[in-house]
Amino acid sequence: MNRRQTGRTTRMLEQALDHAWRRNEQVLVVMATETQVRYARRILDRLIREGHYALRSRVITISTISRAEQEGFDWTLLQSGIFRRVFVDHHAIEMRFARVLRELHAYDLPETANTPQGGD
Repeated sequence: MNRRQTGRTTRMLEQALDHAWRRNEQVLVVMATETQVRYARRILDRLIREGHYALRSRVITISTISRAEQEGFDWTLLQSGIFRRVFVDHHAIEMRFARVLRELHAYDLPETANTPQGGD
């Protein structure tokens, strides 16, 4: 199942920005790697410019999995210290739980073009 470039990361960052702006609360965004942290910061900067958001600095923190875990990020509760809301990028979830996700989909039926779409 290849879902590259579908906009999931951008939509997640829009939600994080909206949450931080409307509630003026600390938000943590967890990305898989440093490269993805830089990518997310570029997207977030663009969203802030385009939306004319006025945010206090450091309201949104973007971190890698390893840094977030070292600072107390709890995967079970999706919580971390001072942050009122945590957003986790899909790639971070896929990377951290790759074995579990393989098991989750190990016995799925193959997707075909002729699979009916609908309930009846």
